[in-house]
Amino acid sequence: MIVITGNDERANALKAIEMGAYDYYSKPIDINEIKIIVHRAIHLARIEHENRDLHKLLDKNIGFAGMIGQGAEMLKVFDFIKKVSTADVTVLITGESGTGKELAARAVHNLSSRKAGPFIPINCGRASGY
Repeated sequence: MIVITGNDERANALKAIEMGAYDYYSKPIDINEIKIIVHRAIHLARIEHENRDLHKLLDKNIGFAGMIGQGAEMLKVFDFIKKVSTADVTVLITGESGTGKELAARAVHNLSSRKAGPFIPINCGRASGY
């Protein structure tokens, strides 16, 4: 909802947004500004819709500990994470950039007996430049 009004009191604008309005616009109307506001609202609505869809996918158990996958290789990774999470050992996760190493590390941590402690990811590739 976008509120357009002749009343430009700040308190009214804040109250409208507090009650769920996306934005608050005071007259006189500038059509270009309205177009920008509407496009931003549509973009946000699409992102929220996509977010809900992704959460539904996770809820359907096609994922594991925040990771999505159903392929045989991913199921092996999930099984390995479950196994290593029960051991009281240090785990080093290696792999190419962008493969989900931090997600795997977070899953190991969250499933382990150490889950109450802090999770501190370390990017060794970045650290080696020092």
